Amino acid sequence: MNSEPKACDDRQDRRPAAAGSFDEEPVRRGYPRASKMGRRRAWVLLAIHVAIFGHILHWQLAGETLAPLEPSEAMYTTARGAVNAGAILLIVSMLSVLILGRWFCGWACHLVALQDGSAWLLKKMGVRPRPLRSRALALVPLGAGLFMFGFPLYARYAKDLGLPEFGLAITKTEFWETFPGFWVGLATFVFCGFAMVYLLGAKGFCFYACPYGGLFGVVDRFAPARIRVTDACKGCGHCSAVCTSNVRVADEVARFGAVVDSGCMKCMDCVSVCPEEALYFGFGKPAAAMKARSKPRWTSQFSWAEEGLLGLAFAGTLFVTVGLPEDFFPWCSRLYAQLPLLFALGIASTTAFLALYVGKTLRRRDLSFQNWTLRRDGRLTRAGRVLLALAGLWLAFVLHSAWVQSLTWRGYRIMGQDAVAAVPVAPGSLERASSAEARPLVMKARTLLDRAAAWGLFPDPLVSNRRAKLAVMIGDLPEATRLLEASIAAAPDFATSYLELALLQVGQGQMALAAANALRAASKAPDDEELKNTVRRIVFSKAEQEAMGGEFERAIRTIESVRPFTPPSAELDEFVNLLRAQIPR
Repeated sequence: MNSEPKACDDRQDRRPAAAGSFDEEPVRRGYPRASKMGRRRAWVLLAIHVAIFGHILHWQLAGETLAPLEPSEAMYTTARGAVNAGAILLIVSMLSVLILGRWFCGWACHLVALQDGSAWLLKKMGVRPRPLRSRALALVPLGAGLFMFGFPLYARYAKDLGLPEFGLAITKTEFWETFPGFWVGLATFVFCGFAMVYLLGAKGFCFYACPYGGLFGVVDRFAPARIRVTDACKGCGHCSAVCTSNVRVADEVARFGAVVDSGCMKCMDCVSVCPEEALYFGFGKPAAAMKARSKPRWTSQFSWAEEGLLGLAFAGTLFVTVGLPEDFFPWCSRLYAQLPLLFALGIASTTAFLALYVGKTLRRRDLSFQNWTLRRDGRLTRAGRVLLALAGLWLAFVLHSAWVQSLTWRGYRIMGQDAVAAVPVAPGSLERASSAEARPLVMKARTLLDRAAAWGLFPDPLVSNRRAKLAVMIGDLPEATRLLEASIAAAPDFATSYLELALLQVGQGQMALAAANALRAASKAPDDEELKNTVRRIVFSKAEQEAMGGEFERAIRTIESVRPFTPPSAELDEFVNLLRAQIPR
């Protein structure tokens, strides 16, 4: 496979890693040349982004298009049985990874493009992102993947619901329905791209947060295709120096004869720069069947106590930001009701890193991070003081979020108690409640949720909705209306706010406004059957009211407004025909 090996410069051994390197280990011989694969991979990832843009453009022009090719959409397959394009992509990609290894992450993931671009910019700024290499956080992606795609099945089993009825859901009319809003999405990209690369190393999100990567990493262990080595290898270390996936390539090929680290994304940079042409991508034994020829030449970066701190800080922050599964803990909601899991995983990883480095900065005699010296000869440097100040602000934000969540969760738990749940959401219903416990509990819940809203840094539409329900119970309808309208203004894609406002307007006899808001709710959540049933009831009530008033044409238009999400019904068709017969000719 190899021609005569190319000579490698032996004039200087144990040189430090080159300036463009991503590996902290020294280069033993010569200087690594630039990889030819980086530019090729950049063009492939650019083409994928062009395809994404074309996909969105098609939806804008046609009004309906292929469902998002996003693996997270597979959650709705295990939860509801909707076999969408995202689920098909995830299955096909996992099957390909079973043969070719974890290539999908390196060559087809839009978030990898963002992270590689961030690493490239940092390198241009003279910053070489060093990998965190945490054993505790390395378990996070697999746990997140099992939770995302496996937990919905467990929840159905625990509730004796059985498997969902599977059916194709390949196209969509509401493309952004399952995505976060613009600002949350933008913050997710910025945070999981630049920030995590700077703090946790190149592809930091992939290794410490990405649930798909966690699944791909397990499957990669059984793939026969991977980076392998010939006897021409002289251990120069160029491969490790250029690897943007934080793989110790030189160490692995020396010990195993191939790269067995499931973090290898088959970017092929190591193959491109090898001066001996000793590395190649080929088939053979999978990693799961390989045994090391020798012990590793490196030790763990952190002690078990430090790993424990990383794990506790991560778990605590994740609990604060995403709460607990609503299937079993309906009161334990997400922070501000709209923080996506991927963003929360990034926040938790970053908090864990900062907690660790605050401790190290306070304890170590000498400490550095990236290009900064944080502590020298037992004294804090200016950079160390800046790190402590910024980390203090960040940890204060996390603690503040925990306080807001404690107020919110306590309020929700009270609302879930039998005495409060038995009170109808109707004007003044609290005064007519049969339970003597209801009133003090309602007032306590209202106080807690009012405090949560006052202390919160961002509006929480779910808190506003619950506060509106409590306001209705005590008879304060103007306050309930104000809260729901404010919730809609703050989170215009939150369907529940429109529906709650519609139900409130039904109670006040404002049927025209109620029907309009109900239809808006249905447009925001076209796959929520329970919500659509409520919307249909509201709209049909308005149509009946119009028909009783002799406005037959208007009643027909009202009924037709729910046709797009109403199953075919002979009874409904008969009713519409009856209305048409009443129109004077």
